Amino acid sequence: GANTILPSNRVEDAYLGNTIDPRESQSAGDFACASSLLSYFGRAKTLFFILLERMLSRISSRIITISNQQFNEIVHELRVTPKVKTRIIPLGFDFSRFDDPDGTKRASFRNEFGLSEKDIPICIDGRITAIKNHEMFIEALKIIFNTYPHHIYAFIVGDGELKSRLIEICNQSGIQIGITEDKKSAIVFTSWRSDMPEVFNGIDINCLTSLNEGTPVTAIEGMYCKKPIVSTRVGGVPDLVANGKSGILTPSRNSAAFAEAVISLIANEDLRQKMGEEARKSAYDFGVEKLITNISFYALHVSLYVIIEKQQTALNFRMIFISFFCCFSTSFVFFYF
Repeated sequence: GANTILPSNRVEDAYLGNTIDPRESQSAGDFACASSLLSYFGRAKTLFFILLERMLSRISSRIITISNQQFNEIVHELRVTPKVKTRIIPLGFDFSRFDDPDGTKRASFRNEFGLSEKDIPICIDGRITAIKNHEMFIEALKIIFNTYPHHIYAFIVGDGELKSRLIEICNQSGIQIGITEDKKSAIVFTSWRSDMPEVFNGIDINCLTSLNEGTPVTAIEGMYCKKPIVSTRVGGVPDLVANGKSGILTPSRNSAAFAEAVISLIANEDLRQKMGEEARKSAYDFGVEKLITNISFYALHVSLYVIIEKQQTALNFRMIFISFFCCFSTSFVFFYF
């Protein structure tokens, strides 16, 4: 049978992957992909999941992590699994739906919101929840809108339990919600959208303010669309974004530094284009073709290892049998002859 590979970004999925019993599988090896454990839960729940993952990793043939940060987290920091059974294989995506050679996707998004090429839309995409730290994004927007009171539009794509709280903060801060004819800088809440290729091609700057990340898909997709990213320097983001080259990384929880980074890109179109080109180059490392190649080579490596291991086990059994037979024969001859 084929190798079983279960990618996951949640502890529940990792649990399912880890509970595959290799003894019941006909494949050469079973893989479980590690999930991120830090910053997503409270202290007690985090400790519970760490202990659970340690236990379950013992019955997994191999563990796949998707970034250097995640590898260091589960191998060295949390000691979930030994280094010898863990491998880093980055995520892989089919980017074809994000291609926009004639600019129709960009035009579609900008026409929907009445944006001209003079307008500069920025975007943050994801669940509106505490770990994503949207409140810091709004704090940064106060500074940005004071510097550029017109033609800057911040699109918050997604939904979640804190959306009403964000709207309340905007109202209290005097930040305009929705685009008006006077072109005053504003925030636009779009909720979830199914046309992210249009969104990422239509914006000019991608943003991420998370307190922790594994390998953020929203960043990779935006980078493929040649959009520079301004992100907090957390989790696996530094493995993805070359600071000052394909984007700008800022300290976590520092809205002033984040705003300064965004302003530097707003003020310099050439810099946006240059970083966008570098971002596209970096995104190619996450293409589906490379993922298939990486997985195939790793599966072959594990298959050969398991075959050798089984042969060694069989050889050991033969040696034990031969030793037992020799000892029995010697004893028989000694006592009866």
